[in-house]
Amino acid sequence: MKRGPYLIVSLLAILFVLGACSLYLTGATVSVLSITDGDTIRILYDYDRDGYPENIPLRYIGVDTPELHENSKPMGEFGEEAYQFNKQLIEDSGYVIRIEPHGFDSFGRILAFLYTENGKFINEELIRNGLARPLTYENTAQHSMDFKEAYYEAYNNRRGIFSLYDTAPVVDASEVRNDLKSFVDGGYLGKIIWLKFYVTDASKYILEGNDAIVEIRKEEANLFFDGDPEFESYLHKTVKVFGEIWENKEDGKPKILLRAPFELKIIN
Repeated sequence: MKRGPYLIVSLLAILFVLGACSLYLTGATVSVLSITDGDTIRILYDYDRDGYPENIPLRYIGVDTPELHENSKPMGEFGEEAYQFNKQLIEDSGYVIRIEPHGFDSFGRILAFLYTENGKFINEELIRNGLARPLTYENTAQHSMDFKEAYYEAYNNRRGIFSLYDTAPVVDASEVRNDLKSFVDGGYLGKIIWLKFYVTDASKYILEGNDAIVEIRKEEANLFFDGDPEFESYLHKTVKVFGEIWENKEDGKPKILLRAPFELKIIN
């Protein structure tokens, strides 16, 4: 049996896959061209190793900062603070950082962990200072426990968004639903508050009332609640939830994406 051609093709395929994987697994030192917001920058990077570095966007893995501008999510309180903090870290690093890339997202942005020239872990620093929330994915979860600890540190020290934890207003969901314009225009969209509502329906990852919905992603449920936030125990109780107000597109209800146990409390 003649196997020569098939063997050569197979070896070439293996080498191609290994080469592609090395793109995502090999760190690189790159120049930062601009800072877009709290968790996105543009870098000069020869990602395909053709000898021609390109100006491409990079999205930080494992974190989600408040939006600086409205897009698929509303402009958020502390969006400017997250941007300025991110900018300061990059400036202090001389606009040169080390990245650990892990592929691309659906918008064509490189996904990466980032480190300053003196070794600061930028992704974690944003969370530690209360200017980002963990956003975990299983295939890039190697720093999830670090991010969890940093999130608790931000909460315990009332940094960033948690500087409002003890003073943010408790607002009934019906009032919030009737005023879902941007917080910059005096409304609640993007604002950090305690959202109050009576729970009429509960499933593993969703709490719902007549005028509110609270969700937790499976990944954060695993990270912060050992897989089960026990939402069913909140059924037919009045609760308050701390977080940034979004709008649930399906029904126009105010929505909060929950992360940690201390963001959810029973009132009665």
